[in-house]
Amino acid sequence: MFMETILVASDDLDPHLQTILNEVSPDQLIETIGNVTSQTIGSTLWRAGYQVEYRHLDTLLARIEERCRVGSDFSTIVLSTIRPYKGMNCRLKELAEKIRRLDDELCLPSGVRVKAVPIVVALSLEMAGLMNRASGERQSEFEVSLPWCAVRKPGRDFAREVTAVINDWRKELYRELDYVGFALGFNEQGEIEISHALQRKRRESLFFNETAMPSGLQMGGLLLVPEQVSEQMQTFLELRDICANLEATAARQRTKPELYLHQFLDRHPQLLYRGFFAAHWSEQRLGLQTQPDFVLKPAADAADTRHWEVLEMKRPDVVLLRRRQFAEAVVKGLKQLRRYQQVLQSSGSQQRQQALLATVLHQPRYSLLIGRSFDPAFAAEFREVHARSDFNDISIIQYDDLATPLWGRVQALKERLLGQIEGL
Repeated sequence: MFMETILVASDDLDPHLQTILNEVSPDQLIETIGNVTSQTIGSTLWRAGYQVEYRHLDTLLARIEERCRVGSDFSTIVLSTIRPYKGMNCRLKELAEKIRRLDDELCLPSGVRVKAVPIVVALSLEMAGLMNRASGERQSEFEVSLPWCAVRKPGRDFAREVTAVINDWRKELYRELDYVGFALGFNEQGEIEISHALQRKRRESLFFNETAMPSGLQMGGLLLVPEQVSEQMQTFLELRDICANLEATAARQRTKPELYLHQFLDRHPQLLYRGFFAAHWSEQRLGLQTQPDFVLKPAADAADTRHWEVLEMKRPDVVLLRRRQFAEAVVKGLKQLRRYQQVLQSSGSQQRQQALLATVLHQPRYSLLIGRSFDPAFAAEFREVHARSDFNDISIIQYDDLATPLWGRVQALKERLLGQIEGL
């Protein structure tokens, strides 16, 4: 799980100041000067789920440059002081201005310019000089004029307010993901596709430099495409390419097409699991002339063998229907599974099942993996033919159906992103 880091810089890290502060409680500090120490700010942020790194104000810029050199990311900079008088406020403003003037090429691993990272100044508004209590007039010692620089009063709501600043900043960043990000969607054949949305000339940006890439944004937590989904999508795209060019792919590997496809699925069983299964057996002989391509064990309630699956796979590039009837390849696969149903009920087969699978498959699900269907109308016709056939107790899965659970996760991520940018 990605955890964001916040740099907390203050002047209370000096040894002589720390000795004094150890004798004063955070509540007393809030009551007297409207501020808290960096450790108290950090613990508030830590409890909210952030990683926290402490720096002295004098060493902050050097630490930022060092982090960029070693490829270490962070989300926000918090500036604080235990001397909230006019001179110190000017010093914090000067430091914030220096951050905003950093070189454009100084970037986080995500490709985001450091000069654009949000800054939160942890001061009470009165001590920051934003309001004169006696007259009620606004002062100008610390005007919030820098882009993405906010003043927030420390206290129990501080972490929530920092999170709000980050989210508001992210909304502006998301506006530019048309230029730097992932594009997820269906192509004309109804297949899932993932691509980099960098196909036109990149434009100058407050947030990104020209080297910003989707992979970096993902690692920096700025894209809502977790690594595991990205990896699974890559596997699915590889399967898609194999299905589209099965003969040529197998020929390059000097093997039979069916064998090559079987070996690929055996190496990437998550495609077969579809979110329902947790383990599989490949080509185990369960009886006379009975060697299913795969036997799948359910992820939950494995004691009930009705949740197990005996899966026979055929090629994805075969014809499925002829004159509103199953084509030969489909009938052949279904008859093969019907034979498996009979053999697996024999006592000899059940002994082998117990030895190999540690269970006896009394009423497993039987499925045929075959063909592809890009046309919704054809898919509906195929389901109709299946429903009125003598094999309607056997499930038929098409290769594109293997992506259904993955696409569901992608859709959920899309909804999450839309929720974050709602109201823009």
